[in-house]
Amino acid sequence: MVIVPKPEELLGQEKLVTHFGSLLQTNQLPHALLLTGKEGSEALPLAFVLARQILCDDRTPEGLPCGVCQSCRQMDRLQHPDLSMVFPVIKSGETKDTTSDLYMDLFIELMGKAERFSEEEWRNLQKAGNKQLQILVAEAERLIHFTSLRSFKSRYQVILVWKPELMRTETANKLLKLLEEPPLGVVFIMVSHEPQKLLPTITSRLQRVIVPSIPEGILVEYLISKKGFSLQEAEQIGHLAQGNLYRALQLKKSSGEVQSMNDALNLLWMPLSRNPKAFLEYAQEMAKLDRPEVIALLDTLPTALREILALQHGEHDVQFLSSALRQQAESVGEVLSLECYPRVMDEIQSARTEVAQNGSVQMVIFDLLLTLITLYKR
Repeated sequence: MVIVPKPEELLGQEKLVTHFGSLLQTNQLPHALLLTGKEGSEALPLAFVLARQILCDDRTPEGLPCGVCQSCRQMDRLQHPDLSMVFPVIKSGETKDTTSDLYMDLFIELMGKAERFSEEEWRNLQKAGNKQLQILVAEAERLIHFTSLRSFKSRYQVILVWKPELMRTETANKLLKLLEEPPLGVVFIMVSHEPQKLLPTITSRLQRVIVPSIPEGILVEYLISKKGFSLQEAEQIGHLAQGNLYRALQLKKSSGEVQSMNDALNLLWMPLSRNPKAFLEYAQEMAKLDRPEVIALLDTLPTALREILALQHGEHDVQFLSSALRQQAESVGEVLSLECYPRVMDEIQSARTEVAQNGSVQMVIFDLLLTLITLYKR
């Protein structure tokens, strides 16, 4: 069973794949890369494709994996001996030796079930409950040992780290020397969805690559040809997903884009009432939803804000807003100055992070609504 994406299964990343292939063929690939993109973006799939390129026994002249050699077949199942995966896990009991290796079968299960996935889905699969996902110091010790050994069959050893922002400080500190001066042939590929949370000492040792969103036309075509969306549905969801396949699939799953946008605009409109009692009642209702549903709503808020911004500045041909939704959007636009947009976006991201990290949904939503009062002008 093939669970690791191949180059042709990426959406809109041909230029980066070709670029990495060229660097490999000329021995110029950096030893430590940081791929950044939103959760559910093409950043993690691209990292797996790059690992394929690096470890392939018989790359094409363009630096693409051949797809048929033993290394490529081992990568299909995420079982290459010269690949070491690192991802955040819950601490197992009282032991300090918890590493990704203990959860590898679960991670492979997740890869097999979902084309794109979120931290929340990974957390649920681990039955994390209230525990925080972390990359523990034992992981650094494991990697130091891994790189001290010769590669099994490739001239390279690849260390692929998902969500390095969840690395404990002592883990990061222990990895600094290895990151700065790794043994010959060791390549770090880190994938971060919140790079601003990485320690400066880590980011300074990585070459950052911003993974672009999927062009809307490509995403729409994929939703029609591979997922069976109708043309109208694909265009609507493709627009609202903002180039993120995971987001598009979540919008479809949560009964569609119109309801999602309606809920987002309703939340942004609510502070206009300046009624804390109504805020509390709303927050209590939100707390009854499944956590992924709350996260999906918070993920829609930036899209709603972009539509409001477009309406404010004369783009009256903004698509996919019904007359009722447009009226609500215009009401919010009247009290939200352009200067406040970055602050509102920051508050939404902060709320989303707290909910994803198992914070109280009721408290987070109530606090967000109170904060929006202070940012909206009367």
